[in-house]
Amino acid sequence: MRAGVWGDVLENREYDQSILARLGDYPELKRHFHTRLSRKIDQATYHPMLDLLRNDAETYLTFLDENWHRIPAAKQQQLLGDAFESTLSEIGFLLWLDDHGLSYRIDVPLHHHETGKELDKDVDVVVENSYIEIRAPQLWRNLDVANRAIGIPNTAYNKIADKFKSDYTNTAELTEDSVFIALDITQSEIMPEQVVASLYGSLKIQLTYDTESG
Repeated sequence: MRAGVWGDVLENREYDQSILARLGDYPELKRHFHTRLSRKIDQATYHPMLDLLRNDAETYLTFLDENWHRIPAAKQQQLLGDAFESTLSEIGFLLWLDDHGLSYRIDVPLHHHETGKELDKDVDVVVENSYIEIRAPQLWRNLDVANRAIGIPNTAYNKIADKFKSDYTNTAELTEDSVFIALDITQSEIMPEQVVASLYGSLKIQLTYDTESG
């Protein structure tokens, strides 16, 4: 029963068509999302954009609407699917590259390290032969529903390692080019210090006492 309660809290699907009225403030988003979100509501299924509308997440909504013409068409389409959070992170990175005058390629196919054959997976963005896969971890579920103080584990290493293994293993690019995992930790409990600790070890402090004075 508890799992059911958690699920209701984390993915409340009680939306009605009235929530789509908020799209009126964002004409580009309304044009792109209205039909899909209306169908989601009718089917009582979830989409992250519904949460942004319900919570009046003006920062995200305004960012998307004002920069819509700069977003690659492929990324616009991906926002309609299940990879909304990670695609939003990718878009932020691509617009940053644009602002700095850097050229890039998106959704670039990877190749098998022995045969050179194109694999059925790609990398999010390639900048000057650097392959960058972007991951946007969400808030740790136990923390999201906690009603008491709990210890927070450092999940950064697993987030990085799992993404690295699933995306780059057996690829030619892994042996020939620079490859990276970029974490967008905005919506997670992960702190920058935890990312560093996951790679170099946890920070350790040693206290030294004066044996005479204490």
